[in-house]
Amino acid sequence: MVLRYVFARSGKGKSYYIHQDIRKALQQHQGEALILLVPEQYTLQAERDLIAALGSKGIMQVEVMSFSSLGRRVLQDAGGITRVVLNETGKVMVLKKIIDENVRNLTLYQTACRQEGFVEKLAELFSQIKQEDMDLAAMLDHCDAETQPVLQQKLQDIRLLYQAFNSYLQGRYLDPDDEVNLYIEKMPECSFLQGAKIWIDGFTTFSSQSLRLLEQLLSLAAEISISFTMSTEAQQRDADLFNLSRQSYTRVHEMAVKKGLTEQLINLDTFGADRFKTAEILHVETELYAYPFQTFPAVPECIRISAAPNRYQEVQSMACQLVELAREKGYRWNDMAVVCNDMDLYAGTIQRVFTEHGIPFFMDEKRNIMNNPIVRLILAMMNIVDQNYRYRDVFDFFKTGFSGMDANLYEQLENYALAYGIEGERWKHPFIWGEEELWEEVNTAREAFMDIMRPFEEAMRGRQSVTEFSRQLFEQLERMGTAQKVQIRVQELQEQGEIEQVYVMTQVWNLLLDMLDQMVEIMGDQYMDLRAYKRIIEAGFASYELGIIPTGVDQVLVGSIQRSKSRSIQILFVLGVNDGVLPSLSSNESLMTDEEIEHLLSQGFDLLPDRQRRDQEERFLLYNSLTRTQKHLFLSY
Repeated sequence: MVLRYVFARSGKGKSYYIHQDIRKALQQHQGEALILLVPEQYTLQAERDLIAALGSKGIMQVEVMSFSSLGRRVLQDAGGITRVVLNETGKVMVLKKIIDENVRNLTLYQTACRQEGFVEKLAELFSQIKQEDMDLAAMLDHCDAETQPVLQQKLQDIRLLYQAFNSYLQGRYLDPDDEVNLYIEKMPECSFLQGAKIWIDGFTTFSSQSLRLLEQLLSLAAEISISFTMSTEAQQRDADLFNLSRQSYTRVHEMAVKKGLTEQLINLDTFGADRFKTAEILHVETELYAYPFQTFPAVPECIRISAAPNRYQEVQSMACQLVELAREKGYRWNDMAVVCNDMDLYAGTIQRVFTEHGIPFFMDEKRNIMNNPIVRLILAMMNIVDQNYRYRDVFDFFKTGFSGMDANLYEQLENYALAYGIEGERWKHPFIWGEEELWEEVNTAREAFMDIMRPFEEAMRGRQSVTEFSRQLFEQLERMGTAQKVQIRVQELQEQGEIEQVYVMTQVWNLLLDMLDQMVEIMGDQYMDLRAYKRIIEAGFASYELGIIPTGVDQVLVGSIQRSKSRSIQILFVLGVNDGVLPSLSSNESLMTDEEIEHLLSQGFDLLPDRQRRDQEERFLLYNSLTRTQKHLFLSY
């Protein structure tokens, strides 16, 4: 077994070297598996980059995988799936149920557990505990009640919920993190990994769980190559920039020494892959975090910094520059990318301005689905029954577009309801207020609405099993012809060229069906009232973030610095280079404070990233982003 480390700073040709190494392996191929492992969100782009590097129209003998897709392949080859695997949505729904059942036994989190976002943060924490192989009992033992009373209460609540969660899953279900342990257990039985050649590219850090998976690969494969973004030079003016990569390398190296593996070090910093970059971009790469720094010896022509009075003007100015570069300078749209550090601030403005200027773009972000009309339809119907026909729930139902009522008619009905305070039981009786000539029209609309809601309200009364609630909900959607309406809406979107919205609509509909199936599978025999059922469904929807693949090839990539991991590009625009935004103020969004995280770290429990670790990660991401471009860098604030 040979383990090779490919070292280089950002943009020095690590991926290029790996692609050329794969080309050589293909030429000498003797039937062994050839696998390129990359981060989850990078698999599509990695396939495209590999195809381009090989100069072929496709790849047949090389598999581009993430750790999770490798695991699924392992289970296909070796078997072993005897339990239902929860997806992230199913996991959140189970956690919501566990919290509701144990809320009275909680201390510090008894009130907080009802707040929006708590379940999702708890799910993230449980994943971190499993990925880092943490022992909650040991953590509690190292927590002094006198010096850290609040942390001790938090850990007690977390352990209570964690044990209840695992007990509920025991023998029946696997959550995604437990499934990884199953991959690791089954890998020695997997024939295609025996003697394989594996390349690992694009990772900065590895969790303890990922390292255990890598350890199994080291025992099975014939050759593994891993790239690390760092320099081999002993003295560097920006050495601390590569601390995360250096820590990862050290952990892998220690594992290799323990196994007695042959190791090879390949340093690409003198490889010359950066010869395609302008002098200014090369200077940014070497000096961005260097101390003492050196100034650029000439007036920079390839880096431009601009100011704008507001975000709209900032994006408007950038759009004009993009159009000019495409029209006057001959650049393609996919030669250019846009990044910022806060997509929540910029996404809506970018979508509006780019559409106005006719710029094709792909927004590389996870999409929250709570405002999707299908989701709003489901929640509105349940709220109407649970909250007794509140005004906002009724008209949220109409405005989804899936009620079957003409927009002009429900708008007239809304005006009538506002004028005469129509809420609650009034919806169940003929309207007799106002001008008599309006009665027939508004009562026709009212009756059509009640024809939809009466059977649903009747079906959802009282305590029922989750299976019964789910069946009644699905039958209501069937009565309303929702599947056919979704199909019609998808066809309309296709005709309008809104391919991205087509993906969103179809994925959300499929998610709904999968979620109902999983609820029945996980907790079908559990009895509850409508309000509890609605909370579980709502938690499931809230936890789901939609990923979309690019809908075209020649598009401007728009994304956050944290998420975007694209190919090398010619021109990079960085928006929002404002104090406190880039770099950010390093906010902690976990269930523990920075002081509590630092205390656990001092006791040897590296559970959550502390303030220093978050700062290191952001600096490294910013360095990687700014050095991705080859020709021009535009910064605006």
